[in-house]
Amino acid sequence: VVVVDGQTVEVQLGGVDRNAILVRGRVTRGAKPVTDLRVTAWLLSGSKGEDAQRNASTRGKDDGTYELALSGPGKWSLNFRSDAGAAVSHTIDVPSGPSFPFDVAFAEGRVAGRVVDRDGNGLARQRVNV
Repeated sequence: VVVVDGQTVEVQLGGVDRNAILVRGRVTRGAKPVTDLRVTAWLLSGSKGEDAQRNASTRGKDDGTYELALSGPGKWSLNFRSDAGAAVSHTIDVPSGPSFPFDVAFAEGRVAGRVVDRDGNGLARQRVNV
């Protein structure tokens, strides 16, 4: 592998299990791709053999697409989180087979308001989770 100064090189070590199921799709917010994406999966029920990997993660690409190799079929919890903090989770049943398509759309919306204390005084720089 050759790494040029200032560039990023992605290297896959070990390869993918021959029984793996490749879950792939596109993540959008509105019509735009979510580009700063981390995808994480946890096996809830299914292929829990001694060698079964029970979790997996990947980063999305700039076009909003992702590919995630899961160790086998079963019920999986998938979490899609942007670096900006937006997140959505889905529980899906992944069947046997070489691949499984799964696209995700982040909800669009806006929350506006003012954060106040018990006396109604405004509070600056407060984090609000919805």
